[in-house]
Amino acid sequence: MSRLYGGIHFADGNNAGKDIGKKTGAQAFAKARRYWEGTA
Repeated sequence: MSRLYGGIHFADGNNAGKDIGKKTGAQAFAKARRYWEGTA
């Protein structure tokens, strides 16, 4: 939060990064699940 308030990062960039992180995490978990289930 301090970086947002200090102007180092901006809310739009922060929100975009969080969205990308959620999508990437979901894809990584789905791939790992396929390996765990033996369907990869």
